[in-house]
Amino acid sequence: MKIRAHFVCRGAEQGGRGSRSEGSKDRSEGSNGRNEGSGTGSIEKMLSTDAVWCGFTVSGHDAAGNAGFSVLCAAVSSAVQLTCNTLTECFGVPEDAVQVTPANGSQNQISLRLSSPEPAQSGIVRGLAVHLMLLAEEYPKGLAVTVSQEESPSQ
Repeated sequence: MKIRAHFVCRGAEQGGRGSRSEGSKDRSEGSNGRNEGSGTGSIEKMLSTDAVWCGFTVSGHDAAGNAGFSVLCAAVSSAVQLTCNTLTECFGVPEDAVQVTPANGSQNQISLRLSSPEPAQSGIVRGLAVHLMLLAEEYPKGLAVTVSQEESPSQ
């Protein structure tokens, strides 16, 4: 089994304040095809836009480690918990924005959904995406990261 992390963005416009330089590494096109985004394109493309990062879902387990002893699972779990706690305890996101659903025995699915994220809140979710993407480079068989873009709500 693999850990799967999926992020949701909206309202991306190319070349915004988060643009990366031309020389930046495209993390979405590794030799094994990991970290491919769904919908509008790669995670790297979404990171180089003014996308609003609205939430994520993380589930699964790193099959390389025994339950409770995987360095990758510990790293992902810690990062997800830090993100959820920072948003709820420090940035006023309602606790019900975080959902923990038991899935497949002892493995949980953790989701966080921001209905109207402020820039700082979106940045924290984006930071988790960057962190997990870098972990996926180190552990390509244990972690898959995807991203999709949704339509912005009508104003």
